[in-house]
Amino acid sequence: MDEFEARVRRLELEIKGGTELTVCDALLQLSFIKLESLADNEQRRRDVLKVRNVGKIVGNLRKHKDKEISEFATAIVGKWKVACGIQRDASQGSSPSPR
Repeated sequence: MDEFEARVRRLELEIKGGTELTVCDALLQLSFIKLESLADNEQRRRDVLKVRNVGKIVGNLRKHKDKEISEFATAIVGKWKVACGIQRDASQGSSPSPR
């Protein structure tokens, strides 16, 4: 199991039985891994998120009752969208690029 997968699994465990603090910590640890280091192009990065189901897991946390968790998850999803070429960096504007 690679480091990214281990952090995804930890997040899943914390969501099921952890506290808000441990979920935040697991999200933080996951956010430290750069998608660019997992795949060399945007399509492969999207595939990494889909195959490992992590996009859906973190995406669902954007609706979490704890505001800190939902904001953090939203920030991570935004960062991943930029890395996958789905959304431009805020400095470049906010319109999504075509798929």
